[in-house]
Amino acid sequence: MNTFFALLILGSVLGFIILEIISLYNKITHKFLFHVPTNTYKNYVLGTLLLFCVAFFGFQSTDPKPANTAPPVKKIYKTKTVGKAELNSAKLRAYELAKISSKVSSQSESVEELSSKVTAAKKTSSKAASLRQDSESRSESLQSSESVRREKAASESESAARTSSSTSAKQTSTKNDLDTTTKQKIIGNKNSKIYHVPGQAGYHMNSQNAVYFQTEAEAQAAGYRKAKR
Repeated sequence: MNTFFALLILGSVLGFIILEIISLYNKITHKFLFHVPTNTYKNYVLGTLLLFCVAFFGFQSTDPKPANTAPPVKKIYKTKTVGKAELNSAKLRAYELAKISSKVSSQSESVEELSSKVTAAKKTSSKAASLRQDSESRSESLQSSESVRREKAASESESAARTSSSTSAKQTSTKNDLDTTTKQKIIGNKNSKIYHVPGQAGYHMNSQNAVYFQTEAEAQAAGYRKAKR
């Protein structure tokens, strides 16, 4: 219904504007300073005003309002006169309530503090776990490098042992490999400083220690002495 009455208001306003435009047109075309409205014009104007009034009041009367609008609540304050005993009891209850409220507030603060401590402990635990994991990874790395070093040392030791064995075997194979009776030369031993001449008893010595001389005088001059047999 609101739409219907709104359209009536709009139509009445448009009708009034059209009547005013017609009146102005008549004034201009007939060159009247004052236009005397006819009865028909008056009837149109009155009808337009009546239509506007009806539409306006109809629109106001059908203005929708919420169906569940609650009536305004009136607050009524009553003053009650109490005795001294009731006043003291009320004060005591208020004190107890304030004490309980303070206790609840302190407990809430304690809970918040405990929560912050738990959060800090979680962070510390996470950091400790990270450090432990890092330490374990470093320990594994050190163990790996130590095992590599040990393997390398064992390999080097084995290689050295092989080299030493080869050298000792070579030295053993070349020890006392020279027999003075097979050489027709004056042969001296640089370790014992003794020389042998052809015709003496045979003597076996290491060829690496052999020193050859042309004459006995040369050997004696070098600090060697002749073998006794």
